[in-house]
Amino acid sequence: MIIEFAEQTYQRPSYGVWSNRLVNFFVEKAVGSESIRLPRPGLSSSYSVGAGPVRGIYQQAGVFDGDKFTVSGTGVYREASLIGAVAGSGVARFAASASQLVIVTGGVAYVYDGSSFTAISDTDLPEVSDVATLAGRFIYTQLDSDRFYWSAVNDATDIDGLDFATAEGSPDATVCMAVLADELFFYGSASTEIWFPTGDVDAPYQRTQGRRYTRGCAAQSSVVQMDNTLIFVGNDRVVYRSESAPRRISEHGIEESLRRCSDLPSATAFLASFDGHPFYVLNIPGQGSYAYDVSTGKWAEWSSYGRTTFRAQCAVIDDGVAYLGDADNGQVWVLSSEAYQDGSDPITGYISAVAPVNSGVLFHYNMGLNCTRGVGNADQPAPVVEMRYSDDGGRLWTNWVSASLGGVGRYDFKAIWKRLGKVKAPGRVFEFRITDPVLKVVRNLVVNEQRL
Repeated sequence: MIIEFAEQTYQRPSYGVWSNRLVNFFVEKAVGSESIRLPRPGLSSSYSVGAGPVRGIYQQAGVFDGDKFTVSGTGVYREASLIGAVAGSGVARFAASASQLVIVTGGVAYVYDGSSFTAISDTDLPEVSDVATLAGRFIYTQLDSDRFYWSAVNDATDIDGLDFATAEGSPDATVCMAVLADELFFYGSASTEIWFPTGDVDAPYQRTQGRRYTRGCAAQSSVVQMDNTLIFVGNDRVVYRSESAPRRISEHGIEESLRRCSDLPSATAFLASFDGHPFYVLNIPGQGSYAYDVSTGKWAEWSSYGRTTFRAQCAVIDDGVAYLGDADNGQVWVLSSEAYQDGSDPITGYISAVAPVNSGVLFHYNMGLNCTRGVGNADQPAPVVEMRYSDDGGRLWTNWVSASLGGVGRYDFKAIWKRLGKVKAPGRVFEFRITDPVLKVVRNLVVNEQRL
């Protein structure tokens, strides 16, 4: 009997329902219709600046030679050089032209022109919450308001007090602003408006008729541009993909985590692309982190050792490589399939499967794990996988029992458990755990294989 593993995570803890676990794995279609579970890449050190946390990373081809700009703590760095300081404590917001970079944090907009880094001192600009660029101008949203201002063409510091408009389809304050193609999205707390550039000097932006959503955004840093769309956490605590109308992409277990979160405005998200898998990684304070694989439409949990949420809170993609900023210190990481740890911290992978029994009683005489074999290495010559099971849907579990994943070169070795006893309806839930720093690629389970 072949038993497939879960393709995505699903848990409803407040309802006492346990179903699927997929932690630090992701799904990929292999030969034919078979799905394999691959380990999420580990975190390998790229560079470190300041004391942290890393509050934002920006890089864009054509902007200051493609250098990376990192906000770490209150320091702003161009590559490894400190260029200035900012206020605030949350994730920073960035926008840039070929000659200017603007960073918004703590209600203040700062500008860098290649030689100096200063706060924008134009008295016509009030406290701001976000920044974007479109059609040659910088656009600023006013803090706790639905009003936005725009700069002169090619000068982020020149703002006329009369150059403003209001995203007034609904009287809700703007939470976030994002540019997609040639459109400007204003995410309010209860609605979303879409504007476009007009070319008119006096009114350079205008609201697109018929493109207003009655769905707002719950967290500024949850909005991520990826896969030619925008993904965000809605004010109803559901994750959406912006299309002709917002399309729900979250599942009910994640929505329960969003509902249980007591500080949802502090949620963060970022794009982490790896081997053709673009991941929308969502950190929900106090609840955990979930990665949505756009290529498969599946969710998995991403966890970090000793933390409630994944240790990265922001990222930038440079030449196809994801650079991730640490939420605790000044470390910037890259994803690596050859890193079986997050720095020096272990990565624990969990994966589950259900062996259903419709009626009567079955006996599990043996069970084998189909996975990559002989994965031992010099650092871990005798890796193991642990298994436990539950016959009541996950309320009570057996103790963990380990089996070998095979030492170096032992490609004929197979992890096997024997004499697992009888199983009654509705069936048995299996859970597997791998912590050793080795390659973890899992296919399926084989129960009662005759040759064992």
